[in-house]
Amino acid sequence: MITVKKPHAKTGWKVRRVWCVVWVEWSSWPVFFALNINTHDGMKDLYKRQAIVRDILKSIEALPNSS
Repeated sequence: MITVKKPHAKTGWKVRRVWCVVWVEWSSWPVFFALNINTHDGMKDLYKRQAIVRDILKSIEALPNSS
């Protein structure tokens, strides 16, 4: 049985670049991924980063599908 601990993330933005580095501590190994988005308006597009990261975490079963 694989146990998932809480996902961790470091996020930020600067002008037109939104980024996020995420890691999940599984009981047997860690999983890492990074996301970098070039955008017209970084502040208005922050929600896109969150949606993409949630979809990735769901796809690796690190978040329940209902969250």
